[in-house]
Amino acid sequence: MSTGPHLHFGLYKNGRAIDPSRIIRVTKTKLNGNANKKFLKYTKSLAQELIEKRDEPTQKVLNLKKIESKSILKSKA
Repeated sequence: MSTGPHLHFGLYKNGRAIDPSRIIRVTKTKLNGNANKKFLKYTKSLAQELIEKRDEPTQKVLNLKKIESKSILKSKA
């Protein structure tokens, strides 16, 4: 039974549920300069994609497999 709308957060690896607290970490550093600009640009593009696809079925809204596994904030040396 639910008291209203809610979000379920599940994390899976190879089809098996895993403990998100072992994977997800809260950062205590702040982004500055170019890294902050890249992050804001990236999140804006994701938000725009969600807006454009809001009427599609949930599974098709954002293909997480398309997102790069490497950080977009690291500069390419």
